[in-house]
This record gives sequence, C-alpha cells and structure tokens, in this order.
Amino acid sequence: MKKFSIILISMIFILSWGFAHAADVMIEKTVKQIVFKTDKNGNPYARVISTEKATINGITYDKDISLMAFGDIYKELKSIKKGQTLKAIAKEQTFRGATSYQILKVVK
Repeated sequence: MKKFSIILISMIFILSWGFAHAADVMIEKTVKQIVFKTDKNGNPYARVISTEKATINGITYDKDISLMAFGDIYKELKSIKKGQTLKAIAKEQTFRGATSYQILKVVK
C-alpha cells in the first residue's frame, strides 16, 4: 500500500508540474490553412495551420503547427483567410508529441 501511495503522489506531482509550466505566449503567424469543423458534441472549432522554425543539430527547418480556437474565439477567426497574419495570445501545449497552441485572444 505504501508503494502505491508513493507512485500515486509521484504521478500527481509530474502531471501538475507539466500543467503549471504551460505558458501563455504572444504569437504572430502566417495562416497556411484554416479549417472550421464541429466536434462530436456539436461544438464548432477552428484549426489554423501555420509554420515555425525549428533547429536540430544545427539544421534549421520549417515545421507545421496547429493553432486551435474554441467558443467565442472561433467566431473571431471566421474573417481570417489563408496568407493573412494571425496575431493572438495563446497557450502553448503538447498534443500527441507535437507543439500546438490554444488561442485565448485574437489581437487586432
């Protein structure tokens, strides 16, 4: 029982540490693609695809990133088109091993 408690406390610590370090960031990205969809519960959302620079072993390359918008933010993106610049405050997060962003506020 003691071993289970230690494992449980360790897991809670690790999970809370990961959530506590999710930072809000200001982003300014060119829209490569924007898709408007509805989730399985009927709630609309938008997924914006953009690119950012990444570097591994001194080699710099472009990689696609997702910017997700839900609720009222979804409505604000209806006027955004491919090629335009999206400026927003977003929460950086990791989804399936890739960096993605949840848009918290669109900055005009």
